[in-house]
Amino acid sequence: MLQQRHKPNGLRVIAFLLATCPGWGLFATPVTVIHQPGAEPTSQQRVTLRHPHGELSLLLNASDAASRLQVLDGSGQAVIPAERLFAGVIEHESDSWARVSMAGSHLDGVFAYRGLRYRISTDNEQTRVTPLAKHHQHPAALPVSAPMPAITSTATRTPFRRQTNIAVVVDSQYNDQHGGRGLEKALSIINSVDGIYRAEFGLALHIETALLYT
Repeated sequence: MLQQRHKPNGLRVIAFLLATCPGWGLFATPVTVIHQPGAEPTSQQRVTLRHPHGELSLLLNASDAASRLQVLDGSGQAVIPAERLFAGVIEHESDSWARVSMAGSHLDGVFAYRGLRYRISTDNEQTRVTPLAKHHQHPAALPVSAPMPAITSTATRTPFRRQTNIAVVVDSQYNDQHGGRGLEKALSIINSVDGIYRAEFGLALHIETALLYT
């Protein structure tokens, strides 16, 4: 369980929303995932999703949200997450964005495609894509306190005007609930929310520290 004293558990709420949205659209059956890794770990990754109506290719780079991430266990020792966080776009789709965590053939995340947002997740060796709830984008919904030039990430092409640094704590109960992948699940959720917040509010999230208690 991710806990924040005196405040609602925002990650839990977001995870619930990501998991319970209705499904419609192109992806009615599991998709076939073709991963073409870059020559180097820092190189661009191509992940192609094949479905009955064709295919989409996600072009992914290391996510800015975790560029300064330090993960520690309860004793202060460094921990290496089993999954890497990525951000990018859909090939040939100028208004798209994607946020994905990935380890081998296991994918988890969100992408925006032609006005809709989709969740991608792997469970029992099957990868499915399901639409999130319909939404209306209001990029200026939250006012910027002071004028700032728009900053554009080369990895995502998504401009943002503000950024905030956050920390994450994953306790043993939350970790057990996700089969020992609590850290990866929490980081994946925040990576996806970073994409949504950039699109909706021009606000970027940077995860500075994650603490894992097992």
